[in-house]
Amino acid sequence: MNWFETKKLFGKRVLITRSKEQSFSFASKLIKSGAKPILCPIVSYSIVEKEIYNKNIINNLSSFDWIFFTSQNSVKFFFEILSKNYFDSRALSNIKIASVGYKTNLELEKYNIKADFIPKRFSMEDLIKELREKEDLSSKKILVPGQDIEHEAVRAIHELPQQEPKLAYWGIYHANFIDNLPSQIIDEINKGIDIMTLFSSNTAKNLSILLEKHDLKDKIKNTKISVIGEETAKTTKDLFGRIDIVAEPYTEEGLINSMESYFNLEKQAI
Repeated sequence: MNWFETKKLFGKRVLITRSKEQSFSFASKLIKSGAKPILCPIVSYSIVEKEIYNKNIINNLSSFDWIFFTSQNSVKFFFEILSKNYFDSRALSNIKIASVGYKTNLELEKYNIKADFIPKRFSMEDLIKELREKEDLSSKKILVPGQDIEHEAVRAIHELPQQEPKLAYWGIYHANFIDNLPSQIIDEINKGIDIMTLFSSNTAKNLSILLEKHDLKDKIKNTKISVIGEETAKTTKDLFGRIDIVAEPYTEEGLINSMESYFNLEKQAI
């Protein structure tokens, strides 16, 4: 027990707001760091059914020079659509693949796909910027599968100068947010949360709505808010008035390391 108590996040109660499927690996890493994860899956994801029949894209995949995958879900649902159309990874044999993020790359490997390019920083803007330093993307045709709402990837595409590559955004999956927090989660928040983790802007928005709905905003006034990504950080600060911890780099490990550094500095200051 004495050894466990030396862990940098020992005893910290950490609220995880990701989908259930995405929470387990993060939770196990938190446990190894001494924290107590509290799973609060306010979001789940589902395929956009009509896109299964989008023959304009499915039957013309070979016309694309690149496919940019920006999340695990983009990979998962992309290959689900391929499978439902009796295609597999061989359909991408002449297409270059870019992968944003460690988890995205691991998901690609499940389909025997090795990314041709992985940016050092995990955002759409950085992907385009870093790839342009290695390859002339002008006139290239690029497919970007993702969530069926406008987010940073879409904005990055819209903000590109005219001479930049032709990026086609393909919304293939949908985020489903819960309407009410389960009673056990309300009880956990009432007991006190040390760290709240947010992985996307939409999760931040919906959690804010749920906390307001259940009169729990005051219960998190002393909770440290930790986020992954610049877009999430901006939205979270707008909603909650602050952010305390930003992952560096934008990975689960980066977030945990940033949490550990934050509390280590806090301990030294006492």
